[in-house]
Amino acid sequence: GRTHVIPFGVDAPFGAPPELIMNWSPNGQHIAVLADSRYRLVSVRTAVSVASSPPLPAGLLAPVYLSNDTIVTDANCCTGSQQLITLDLRTGHESKFVRLSSPVQTVQRVGRATLVITDALNELVRVAEGRVHVLRTGIEAVSP
Repeated sequence: GRTHVIPFGVDAPFGAPPELIMNWSPNGQHIAVLADSRYRLVSVRTAVSVASSPPLPAGLLAPVYLSNDTIVTDANCCTGSQQLITLDLRTGHESKFVRLSSPVQTVQRVGRATLVITDALNELVRVAEGRVHVLRTGIEAVSP
């Protein structure tokens, strides 16, 4: 297959979750990546570098695409309960999504408007707009 390289253009990020979480859009055309201390929305077709891609508003962490045009992100990391918000990428409008008991460690979209998250308390949590359901405790990560 084809290979397409998009250089970071800055030093590769270091850190711990939620800083290192990155996520692909459902259509595979964009990826949210941490670069230069901000998440950037990188177009896999047109980006010259990660650093030249448009940034998310400062302070937003652990982005996950809910749809091609909407992401969910942690708005107040990193101690205590966490407010997740939706961000409409077309308009920039932010709305409350859910409140978690602790910071996001891993996050995965598992269905339309549904996420599975592990948090700093090692809880496996299913979230949908306004609803949080702890599925299990003692879980450190979730992957596809």
